[in-house]
Amino acid sequence: MIFHRFNMPMKELDEEMKDVVRAVQLRSYITPHKYFNPHTTAKLPKYFQVGTVVAGPTDFRDKRLTKRERKQNLAEELLADDEALGYTKEKYKEVQTEREAISKRKMILRKAIKKNRARRHKERAKK
Repeated sequence: MIFHRFNMPMKELDEEMKDVVRAVQLRSYITPHKYFNPHTTAKLPKYFQVGTVVAGPTDFRDKRLTKRERKQNLAEELLADDEALGYTKEKYKEVQTEREAISKRKMILRKAIKKNRARRHKERAKK
C-alpha cells in the first residue's frame, strides 16, 4: 500500500466504490436544501475513505434507520429515499419541458427558413 495524503491509503476503485464516490460528488443534486462546495474536477479522487455511520445511544429513536431502511450500499440507500427521488424526478421534468420548448422553437425557425428559401428560389426563377 502506498501512503500519501494524510496517511490515507490509496484504494483500488472497483465498481461499487466508483458508485459511492460519484454519489458523494453529486450530493448537491440529491439534497438541494443544503449547500456543498462544488467539485471542480470530474475525475475520481485517488485518496478517500468510506465509513459507516453508527447511531449512538443518545440519538433519538426516530432519527435512526430501521433494519428495513438499511441498504447494502449508498446508491441503494439513495434510490430508496422517496424525498430525494421526488426532487430528482421534478428536476428531470423541468429540464425536459425546457428542452421541448427549445426544440419547438428550433422547429418553427427551420420551417420559416425553408419557406423563405423556397420563396426566394421562386422569385429568382421568375426573373
